[in-house]
Parts: sequence; structure tokens; C-alpha cells
Amino acid sequence: MNEKPVILLVDDEELVCNMTKAVLENLNYKVSICRDGKQGVDFYRKAWKDIDLVIMDFVMPELNGKDAFISMREINPD
Repeated sequence: MNEKPVILLVDDEELVCNMTKAVLENLNYKVSICRDGKQGVDFYRKAWKDIDLVIMDFVMPELNGKDAFISMREINPD
């Protein structure tokens, strides 16, 4: 049996997170949500081997999307 692909969704807007998660889960993805860039990087650091795709906002508190992306690329350059 194939496991569902895993998407990390990083966005500070609750409505965007809820709507996007619902759509993606309806398309048979497993979705994990983080509410800001720092939380997203921390989560990615622990689980990057299990994450197939990251979708993130670029304007967020704590750590913006560009800096979060750079940090994630340092964890996993691929």
C-alpha cells in the first residue's frame, strides 16, 4: 500500500491554512501546518526526510518565507 505524499504548509493565515489543507487532503495528501517561518523550519528540521513538498507564504511573522526557505535548503540542499 502506498503512503500518502506529505506536504508541509507554512502560513500565518488561519483561513488559508484551513482551506488549503481541506483541498489537499481531498486530493489524498497528508498535510502538516506550521503558522510561521520559524515553526516551519523547526518542523522541517525534525521531519524533512518524510516531507515531499513545502508550500509556504513569503510574508510571515518570526521568520519570512525567503529566510525560512534558505534555512530549509541548508538542512536539505535537494
